[in-house]
Amino acid sequence: MQFEKDVRADFSIPAFVAFKTRCIVNSLTTYLVTKPENFEFVRQTGQIPVASLEEAWLLAQQELAKQGKDDYKITIMGHASATMPVLEA
Repeated sequence: MQFEKDVRADFSIPAFVAFKTRCIVNSLTTYLVTKPENFEFVRQTGQIPVASLEEAWLLAQQELAKQGKDDYKITIMGHASATMPVLEA
């Protein structure tokens, strides 16, 4: 992955956080609440743009139902661009 090579070649904490966030986004279904004018950019990041929390919740429920899942956890991260999720083992 070119992004990883670039981070390794010129390492910085902000670049690493961006890289790690991209890895997380690529491994999960991520809905991002944003303004409609940002939708195309958000799609380019591998996330699914939505206009409201309600829309994100509805889409998540539909996707989980398609997968036959009815016992699950959903993480809602306010100000997610300024946070870094940590999963506990």
